[in-house]
Amino acid sequence: MKNESKMLQSLDDATLVEMYRKGEPEAFNVLLRRYSNKFSFYAHRFYYKGMTYQDSVQEGAVGLFKAVLRYQPERGASFHSFAEVHIRGQVINAIKGASRNKHRFLNNSVSLHNAIFDDGDFNRMDFIKNTEPSPEEFFFRNIDDYEEKQKINFVSGSERNFLKFAREEQLASWTC
Repeated sequence: MKNESKMLQSLDDATLVEMYRKGEPEAFNVLLRRYSNKFSFYAHRFYYKGMTYQDSVQEGAVGLFKAVLRYQPERGASFHSFAEVHIRGQVINAIKGASRNKHRFLNNSVSLHNAIFDDGDFNRMDFIKNTEPSPEEFFFRNIDDYEEKQKINFVSGSERNFLKFAREEQLASWTC
């Protein structure tokens, strides 16, 4: 395996692309290692606060994969320049996508599960109280209304039994 990997490392990019297309996955791994500096370069060059460095590096790898799939040596371009255009373009497109206005809430959000204080005892979820009843609770509280009882008569027997059971369970939990 090591000898095969060393042999692959000595091949040019276009040959590795052809080998990968013929079913040699190690050829793509060699290309990934060969172009990893490009991923890092563009991840640093096009930094955006809504994306992590690792996200940008991964987008660069996606760009390389697209280049491998789309490369046509008969068109005269070297694979190196073709891959560089795809890597750069993929990173830029990912940043454009992440910076769209529709993502601003995600990019500026704060996790509700992160600790508020240094001791880590409390998070924001500890201070959120839900005072409104859920739709199920609302339904079961108002089922005494005649119209609601009539609506239940339109469901099947097994559904009716389930609703009655669920109502009894819900009422029992409220009285505890």
